[in-house]
Formats: sequence, C-alpha cells, structure tokens
Amino acid sequence: MMLMYLYMYSVGIVSLVLNKYYLLLMLMSIEYLSVVIFFFLYMNMFIIKLEMFLMMIYLVFCVCEGVLGLCLLVVMIRCYGNNYVKSLSLLKC
Repeated sequence: MMLMYLYMYSVGIVSLVLNKYYLLLMLMSIEYLSVVIFFFLYMNMFIIKLEMFLMMIYLVFCVCEGVLGLCLLVVMIRCYGNNYVKSLSLLKC
C-alpha cells in the first residue's frame, strides 16, 4: 500500500516538473499532490484509529491553497493575457 502512495506521489512530482511552463497545469499538479497526501493520511489514521479532526484542518488548508492559486491565475491572465510562467515579471504589472 505504501508503495502505491509513493508511486502516485512521484508521478505528481514528475508532472509538476514537466508542466513548469503553464501555471494552470502546475496548479493542477499541486492539487493532485495534496489529494495523494490526503489519501495517505486518511488511510494511516483509519488504520491506527486516530481522530479525523486533523484531516478536516488539512482539507481546509488545501481549499485555501486552491483558491489562492486560482486568484493568482485570474490576476495573471488579466495582466498578461496568458498563463505562461516565463512571461511573469514583476516589472510589467
């Protein structure tokens, strides 16, 4: 079971590295990594029979991270007209 989570996490990291030119694909890779970590924590807490309140806090932080990423994407598209990371410059906007 641990090997499956390690494989899923490594696929997410590889996806993040390969999609480094587009902000939207990077955000989707980060969300995939957070879902993999959520499943890993959930299964471990379910097996050990710990309280699931920590999972709720983790999900709240994941949602906040997703919302901030989408806000940055909207601002970037409004300022630059695309979502290329290499066109991001602090001097333009």
